[in-house]
Amino acid sequence: MARKDFKVISQWVEQDSRILDLGCGDGALLKLLSEERNASGYGVDTSIDKIIKSLDNNINVINADINNRLDYFSDNSFDYVILAQ
Repeated sequence: MARKDFKVISQWVEQDSRILDLGCGDGALLKLLSEERNASGYGVDTSIDKIIKSLDNNINVINADINNRLDYFSDNSFDYVILAQ
């Protein structure tokens, strides 16, 4: 079951958006946005266990520290950057 804040976030995101989810955990938010808003994007997390869960959820995920390494992406690569909780 999705967290309550994920439903609120989903209502804010426009259809077909590109998302960067910082601290994506298991990828549940990106999965929800993909299903409800046809969104695509990447998750970023430092936990190998959570990265594996994201991959199990078919989420594009990068193992990186959001405080140090976000230069993987060029400017304007995303419509939304989300950091929930």
